[in-house]
Amino acid sequence: MEIHFNPETTIEEVQHQFTLAFPHLKLGFFKDLNQDQILTADELIKNEKVRFSELTEKSASGSFHFDSAKTILEFEKSVLDEFGLQLQVFRKSGSTWLVTTNTDSKTFAEQEAMALEMNRPIELNAPTDYQEHD
Repeated sequence: MEIHFNPETTIEEVQHQFTLAFPHLKLGFFKDLNQDQILTADELIKNEKVRFSELTEKSASGSFHFDSAKTILEFEKSVLDEFGLQLQVFRKSGSTWLVTTNTDSKTFAEQEAMALEMNRPIELNAPTDYQEHD
């Protein structure tokens, strides 16, 4: 898959395209405010209308290239190196989005499969009747 963007493209537009390919994963864009290379919740860009021209001093035009076999780590590093964009992939777990930091060595396909499993409804067996019988 390839997602093209230009200076006028918004975070929301890219996130939407990404979610079409991986419905249980999400891209989160960050602004490393203190330049420590550690992305925190307060550095997550919550305004999805922000344009790429506002996110990076490097080229704000290009394409994100990824496929099911690419690891999250490879993808995040290539985006940072090529465009100077800080982003993290999130995986859905119920109603919560988890940062994939601990599983970044897994591929997009593996992360999607993990998220699918985490969001599968639990099938409950019929309750056993524990009433006393005469």
